[in-house]
Amino acid sequence: MTIPFSAYKKLTGNKISCLRLNDVIVNDENGIKVGIDKLWKEVKNVEDLRYTFTDNEPMHEIAQKLVELAPFPNLDTLDLKNIQDGFDLQAFYQFLMKNAKVACTLSYSWESWMQMKEIRKKFKISY
Repeated sequence: MTIPFSAYKKLTGNKISCLRLNDVIVNDENGIKVGIDKLWKEVKNVEDLRYTFTDNEPMHEIAQKLVELAPFPNLDTLDLKNIQDGFDLQAFYQFLMKNAKVACTLSYSWESWMQMKEIRKKFKISY
């Protein structure tokens, strides 16, 4: 499903507690896909946030853009699916530290799993 950013802003304009974007593409007025950081800026008070990345979505800058967002004071649950190669897990760890009370679930490729193992070793994180 594709919706314009103006419609997304209307849908998320009131205080919402749950946002699930699965198989949804939000485009700006020029038909260009709006980044996850701009989408999340509109839902600062969300409690439950679930997002599925589209196949072949460029991952290189996403985590860093999320780190640059203000903390989400009410965010309890974060579920990111279809994370692909290039997602910067070290930068994303900084996002999690800013939002320390969130329970986070990541679904990702094998290559990203191996990268996560290395980060856990580096930061001495255990399950």
